[in-house]
Amino acid sequence: MKEKQEKKHAGVWLDGHHASIIANAPGNETGDFVVEERVGTPENLKDGNEHNYNNLKQADTLHYFKSIAQKLFSYDEILLFGPGKAQEQYL
Repeated sequence: MKEKQEKKHAGVWLDGHHASIIANAPGNETGDFVVEERVGTPENLKDGNEHNYNNLKQADTLHYFKSIAQKLFSYDEILLFGPGKAQEQYL
């Protein structure tokens, strides 16, 4: 008989500036979840006109979301939660 392989679960608390990836620690027999990683936005915004500011903000947000996605590839099921609309933007 084949043993059923356990799925890896993670939760991601995120807002527009910070994310915390919460997962079951490898080899953890108790089932407790811990904060595995924290991700923040790069904050490259500098003085300039409004157009440049908006372009930099969009690029920073895209980089932020990509860095979160990169850390989640190894998980089978992911729950997104937190304040605001960042979860909707991420999807």
